Amino acid sequence: MKRITIFLLIGITYATVINIPIDYSTIQEGINASADGDTVIVAPGIYNESINFIGKNILVTSNYIFDEDSTFIESTVLRGESWISTVTFENGETSNAILSGFTIKDGFALLC
Repeated sequence: MKRITIFLLIGITYATVINIPIDYSTIQEGINASADGDTVIVAPGIYNESINFIGKNILVTSNYIFDEDSTFIESTVLRGESWISTVTFENGETSNAILSGFTIKDGFALLC
């Protein structure tokens, strides 16, 4: 009797790390390019933009993630516009959609 070995490769995926501003110039561009499970790491600086997670369950973080140095929170600023929300979660994101390690300034908050 012959023994046959069959290998079945089932969609193995790996999380991607996207670095802002090295890989993309804005945080939103990094979010747009990401997939569930990815990490978007944002270098210190002031980012004048509002971001939308657009339904993606990703981690968007500053360098604070590496050693919990709070100076990264102070030096990585997400500055929104006064008439819209600075950060939006509205497209079915789960608790796996995380924003961490930022100072958030300006923007508009609508609480429902």
